[in-house]
Amino acid sequence: MKKKNFAKFIEAKVRLPRCQGYDMASFMIRPIQRIPHYILLLTDLFNKTSPNHPDYLSIQQALDMIKSVADFMNTEKRKYENIDTLKRANKKVFPMNH
Repeated sequence: MKKKNFAKFIEAKVRLPRCQGYDMASFMIRPIQRIPHYILLLTDLFNKTSPNHPDYLSIQQALDMIKSVADFMNTEKRKYENIDTLKRANKKVFPMNH
């Protein structure tokens, strides 16, 4: 019963004008889509910052950290895709087990 209530709640909220017609999945993917954007912004900032600037090392650390996050996300995505590929292959080889 709780799942149905939650689903109804989400449906009602995404119909609000401020959601601009986006569904829940669109909102959930937004933070993930920002990571490459942050990398570009930080790379540009880092390249335009003098090594003598007091924030130079902090910018470099932030860039390294966000790249690390992106690498982790990409690795996890590849793992999921590999598992999904194996599941689909398993269904083709053993169709009666599903």
